[in-house]
Amino acid sequence: MKKFILKLFLFTLAILSITTVTSTKLISAKCFSEEPPVIEEIQILDENYTHNQPEADENDDAEEKFDANDDANQSKSTTDSNVKYDLNANDVPVAKIIVFGCGKVTVKPDIAYISIGVETVNSNLQTAIKENNDNIIAIIDYLKSKNIEENDIITKYYSVYQSGDYTTSEKYQKYHISNTIEYKTTDLENIGSQITELTELGANRLDNIQFDCSDISNCYQKALKLALEDAKQKAASFTSAKLTIDKITEENFYTCMPYRSIDAYAKNAETVKSGNIEIEAKIVVAFK
Repeated sequence: MKKFILKLFLFTLAILSITTVTSTKLISAKCFSEEPPVIEEIQILDENYTHNQPEADENDDAEEKFDANDDANQSKSTTDSNVKYDLNANDVPVAKIIVFGCGKVTVKPDIAYISIGVETVNSNLQTAIKENNDNIIAIIDYLKSKNIEENDIITKYYSVYQSGDYTTSEKYQKYHISNTIEYKTTDLENIGSQITELTELGANRLDNIQFDCSDISNCYQKALKLALEDAKQKAASFTSAKLTIDKITEENFYTCMPYRSIDAYAKNAETVKSGNIEIEAKIVVAFK
């Protein structure tokens, strides 16, 4: 009886072992015979993505090419005031040094321009005009006697105006005639005595005396050279590098001339002195 039970137990174990092995093989075969569902899904998604991808636009390709070219040019160029300079070329802006130069030349004048006038006042217009004309004629004749050419005597100003007093019960009016002439003389030593004699002839207005130089053009050229040397010295003080002149801009020049009004001569006209003329030139120089 015991032997029978033992055989039955062993037989049952054998059946179970065979069943387990068979099931394992079937499961393995099924797993390897079918494609993994995840892989199929990925392949399908990838395939759909490929079919649904929009076609490339020609404009997009052009923009990509433009961006690529722009990036390439960016490393070779720089922009200054909206102007593009190629660093490989010779048009790159060069740093400049800009300085002011000033030159002065002092000379003794040899010409004088004198403005002198006659003013007459009278209640009668014709009388006032005649008195004024007589005085002017006498002055011109005197100037001609001093070897002053007629072309060097000109009328600068002539006016006629009326004035009156209306603050009193007796109203009255007067006529004013004013005539100013200018003459050029080279006799600078005798200007004082000339003015004294002119006042005796009826001149009662002295507007101004202006001294000048007949060689002022050459004097100004000398002042320009001094201004350039001044600019070079200033530029050299900024740097030890060798500089070349790039541009010179000339400013308006002027002459500083002595000026005197009638008050200056009223006390003693004999003391009139010409003094000196200062000719000044100013320039702006750009070095590179």
